[in-house]
Amino acid sequence: MYVAIGQLVGAALAKRLSPVVVTADNLLVGPSHADVKRHAAARARHWGSAPSADLDAELARLTNLAVCVALPPTLNGLLTLCRVCASALAKAREVQVLDLGAGVRCARPQGLDPAREIYLDAESIARRLPAVARWPSLGTALTATLWRLWCRRSPTAFSRVCASASSFHTQIANLGRYHAGFFPRSTVRGLSLSRLDELILRQLSHEWLTPTRVFVNALSSAPELGSVAISYGRAIPGFSPSRMVQAYGRSYRGAAEGIAGERFRNAGVVLSMARGW
Repeated sequence: MYVAIGQLVGAALAKRLSPVVVTADNLLVGPSHADVKRHAAARARHWGSAPSADLDAELARLTNLAVCVALPPTLNGLLTLCRVCASALAKAREVQVLDLGAGVRCARPQGLDPAREIYLDAESIARRLPAVARWPSLGTALTATLWRLWCRRSPTAFSRVCASASSFHTQIANLGRYHAGFFPRSTVRGLSLSRLDELILRQLSHEWLTPTRVFVNALSSAPELGSVAISYGRAIPGFSPSRMVQAYGRSYRGAAEGIAGERFRNAGVVLSMARGW
């Protein structure tokens, strides 16, 4: 059984392989759960639909047949592999990988932010399918552990494992940085804004800004925000209004003002818009 991540990739692979189970879920956004059934229910509540219903059913099935993940060189691809490995390990299923990024040189992250992702054309993938390879036992255990830690409330253990295991797979370092970007950072000066909050608050101005405009402005702002804006872009449109209101109304305000300066202190009109969004 082959797992394809994304409808286009699934359609392309179905021309060459069978059977193919497609998941259209973006695990980087929204709640996750280590239990298969609870995870499916949480994702259905979040999206209002079941983007990975077929994969959910396959992972819940009692079988020891091997499962092969068509793995793209993306964060969501790695996280989907982590989820599959966690389920497979519990049922003693062998995990195989069809490395769609074989021969593609993925950038290593620099500084706090994940590197830009590489997106491949679905049709070209189908034309040059690499050989199926068995995912090593160590890799299965590691990625299964990453999935369980991803589903925890506390981000600490996940960040530590990503930092120590980044040499095993390039995307582990990128995933660790993406995940850490949602949480406050500990610096020599004390607790600092999360990378995502910093990105949002830098965009405040005297003009009305929709969440989409916040994201677009971030893309064209300082170079160091480019990669993080792309990576967090899935979360920004629905996330920025509530975060701005929270930052303005709580003790977080002092740290936020340090980032945004006068733009934040005079941004009442923007925050009024955000409250009513």
